[in-house]
Amino acid sequence: MRGVNKLVLAIAVLLLAASCNKKDVPQKDYFFTFKVKMSKKITEPTIINGYYGTMNLYKGDFSVSDSTNTKQPVPATYEILLFETSQKDVIDATSYLKDGKLFYDLKKIKKAKVEAKFIITPNKSGFYQFDPNDADYLALICINKRTGYYPGGMATLPSPNGSTRKLDMRVDYQATF
Repeated sequence: MRGVNKLVLAIAVLLLAASCNKKDVPQKDYFFTFKVKMSKKITEPTIINGYYGTMNLYKGDFSVSDSTNTKQPVPATYEILLFETSQKDVIDATSYLKDGKLFYDLKKIKKAKVEAKFIITPNKSGFYQFDPNDADYLALICINKRTGYYPGGMATLPSPNGSTRKLDMRVDYQATF
């Protein structure tokens, strides 16, 4: 009787394995976006590989150096969008100049089916951190649903190769220096 049970089990496993065809498995590639929102309790890096820093908003006239009324930037919480470097040409094609600053049309980027691999939201004090897993990424700051910005144009963030790098981000498109 035991031999019959083992034989039935072996035949069932064989039939199950034979019924699985490669064409039954979805062949479409899937792309995932990782959303990272920083806790307000984190104010220094807790990662051992990656980038960290603060994001500050510079708005107004910073060219006047009056010692009694010094203008200071304020912490910003704009989302940081990290794209795969293979998408550089598509993203560059959406750039435009406005008031001498380079911006990127996020709607056109989305329409071209380019999605950010990481979306990092700094906490209320502007602190952020992320681990890029030894890959290079393109960085933009999402200043509104339609507009991306990075001082001097889109940044390429090289893999930190096992180190932690400080990178403070300035949102200065509304400032004069």
